Amino acid sequence: MEGGVAIPVSPNKKPFSFQAEAFRALGHPVRCQILDILHQSSEEVPSAMLLDTLRITKAGLSQHLAKLISAGLIQTRRQGRFLYVAISDPELGKASTRIGEILKKAGHPFQGTP
Repeated sequence: MEGGVAIPVSPNKKPFSFQAEAFRALGHPVRCQILDILHQSSEEVPSAMLLDTLRITKAGLSQHLAKLISAGLIQTRRQGRFLYVAISDPELGKASTRIGEILKKAGHPFQGTP
């Protein structure tokens, strides 16, 4: 390539499909907040606590959780009538926090955590 840098292109697009699905799942502030709450907790979080913290409807929480589950970002466990939610891998929370730090360093005008 003349005057430029050759960029290697991966013939395997599947990893990028998984990444895109995860980013789509995080494409809503409430879902990012759910991931942050789960990351900050050292154990499973009852869905009732998420409802209280987020101040959204049960139906809204259910839809947000479904998208995060579908992307493989969280796991749920039912015990009787109660639903418990956990982040599927602690590294996901670290990545989310790191993205927030990068945006803040770049001067992105958002408020609050991360």
